[in-house]
Amino acid sequence: MHNQPSNIQKLFESQAKLRPNSIALSYKEILLSYEELNLRANYLASHLISLGVKAGDIVAINLPRSIESVISMLAILKCGAAYFPMDNVNPVPRNLLCLNNAYVDVIITNSLCDDLLIKGRKLVSADNAHLFNSAQANFESYPSNGEDKAYVMFTSGSTGNPKGVVVPHRAVIRLVIDTNYIDIRPTDAILQFAPASFDASTLEFWGALLNGAKLALYSGTVLDPNLFKREIKEHQVNVMWLTASLFHMVAENFIDALH
Repeated sequence: MHNQPSNIQKLFESQAKLRPNSIALSYKEILLSYEELNLRANYLASHLISLGVKAGDIVAINLPRSIESVISMLAILKCGAAYFPMDNVNPVPRNLLCLNNAYVDVIITNSLCDDLLIKGRKLVSADNAHLFNSAQANFESYPSNGEDKAYVMFTSGSTGNPKGVVVPHRAVIRLVIDTNYIDIRPTDAILQFAPASFDASTLEFWGALLNGAKLALYSGTVLDPNLFKREIKEHQVNVMWLTASLFHMVAENFIDALH
């Protein structure tokens, strides 16, 4: 694609302009169009900027799979900052170590954990419906370049302390735009199943939202075969990414879910 934007937020905004009424997100019975998702992310981005978030910062997201988590990722990128999707099953000391190492000043969460708010860290509550349901039309996203950091994930730390891995915009765009391994079209629906703190989620989130497709958020916390099968059908999912072990389990035990 020639002359395409070099950052995630501008690529998403170009999709929102191209197909404002197409469904960007589906979660349970909730549907959000590209325009609605863009306007909500604008509003949250303005709020984050008012809290002092600026280009180059890292903002943590400590949320389950939800509409709010997707709005948060987009809003953070629109500020020119990078998102850090936390794994809330990790013990508090480990999460605290990661937050400190990433110099995180702002956390978006719906579960207040005082231990994570030391050093004057600010909390943005996903339970604040006004922040996540309000729309803002006029917002100029930060013009990140391809080398700027888009997100940070931490290694398991099995050999010592967890280490932060910084992924730039360029790598995400290369993964999902004009690739030679998958052709994602606006008519597709991609299942968002991987934990946000696992790299596979990058393909799910941005493979859908940067190609004008629908991102269908799995509503369970763990694999429930009946729910999995039902939501694939209800959301008309036709693209998904599964680990080899999970794929074998699905294929051997409930292959009809993939019919």
